[in-house]
Amino acid sequence: MIQQILFILLVSSFFWIYTNGAILNCDYSEHYNEKLNKHLYQCKGELLQLNENDTIIKSVTKPSNRQSSMSYVVELIIENQNLIRFPSDAENFFEELKFITVKNASIKNISNEILKAFPSLVELDLSINQISVIPKDLFIYNENLQFIYFAENRINFLSPESFDGLKSLKVIDFMKNTGINEIASTPDEISYFKIKLLVKNLEKRQTETMEKMFIWLAKCEFKFGSSAH
Repeated sequence: MIQQILFILLVSSFFWIYTNGAILNCDYSEHYNEKLNKHLYQCKGELLQLNENDTIIKSVTKPSNRQSSMSYVVELIIENQNLIRFPSDAENFFEELKFITVKNASIKNISNEILKAFPSLVELDLSINQISVIPKDLFIYNENLQFIYFAENRINFLSPESFDGLKSLKVIDFMKNTGINEIASTPDEISYFKIKLLVKNLEKRQTETMEKMFIWLAKCEFKFGSSAH
């Protein structure tokens, strides 16, 4: 009886894992990173989804080389998949991730709660997605970030406050977005980029204020014009 119960629990657990979550199929390799001038161990992965839009990583394929370990992985690359959501729980398998690329994956949203799991993050590449909003507190848990890539998304508004606390920034890339088409790769360019964002945001607020005022005046004119009749 006990053996039957244990067998049922084992099968149920197995079934739950493989019907609630995704398997990250990794191609492990070591490559030279020019930015850091060192060799890095990476997982170039494909998310095998068993449920539609389920991007919670429940399992990761292990390295075939016995001398390698998932604990050595510092870079995760996922490209050319229709994920919608940012893959979650990768930190349960790769504790030292410093470089994350999720490119051309139809990602629509990103938040600091997602990035909170990667306090050592140095590079984040979310290019060619469908992100439209960057929260101003997006990077509050990632003070080590140096390279940020959001090219070819749908971002129309970006607060300069989004980069507060990032003292080691080297590259900010927001090329080919809906309302932003900028890249900065030197300290002066990054400072100028923040100034341009500030000016643009002030202009946007001024325009919105004027539009609200005209709408209010139009309502007032309609109200008083109607009462006159």
